[in-house]
Amino acid sequence: MSDLLGSPDLIPSVDSARWHRILNGFLHRTSPPSAKAAPVPAVEAAVRVVILERPSDSTVVVQWSSPVGCYYGEQIWRKAVARKSGYCVLTGKRIVRGDDVFKPQRTRRRICLNASAMIGASSLEAMTDIAS
Repeated sequence: MSDLLGSPDLIPSVDSARWHRILNGFLHRTSPPSAKAAPVPAVEAAVRVVILERPSDSTVVVQWSSPVGCYYGEQIWRKAVARKSGYCVLTGKRIVRGDDVFKPQRTRRRICLNASAMIGASSLEAMTDIAS
């Protein structure tokens, strides 16, 4: 049996093989296709996003937590234009470069771990219309 850890001298235990399968499951997880949403990368699929308030048309306050240890209790996101394609963290819908989106506000002190995350402006508008 070949070694899962890459060293020919190391014989994998049952536990290391189990962890290897678990980690591979997270890294290569795919969700079944849906008519409503495109598949979302595994880490973003496990993220919990709560819209706390909408102070203005160009800002939203978000609570963000992810399984990789990233937590922001009250993070301000600002309206922007998507510089690259991706997925909405609220709905999983595809975002195309040039779409209106909300992104975490940059700070001078440090870059936030969810800096590449986006919320589609149309998804947020739809949620706001439902809540009203």
